[in-house]
Amino acid sequence: MYILLSFVLMIFAVIGTTYQIGSFAIYVLLALAFILLSAHVLNHVPKRENITEK
Repeated sequence: MYILLSFVLMIFAVIGTTYQIGSFAIYVLLALAFILLSAHVLNHVPKRENITEK
């Protein structure tokens, strides 16, 4: 889910750069895509506490 949303946001950012829409919106879309990807990765990576206990 997060990956699909981030890809859609990145595609919108690329379209915005090609048509030279406001650069501020492009940076916001890229930031949202990065936040969604990082949240997705953090949810699937096991916590460090569990690794140290093993």
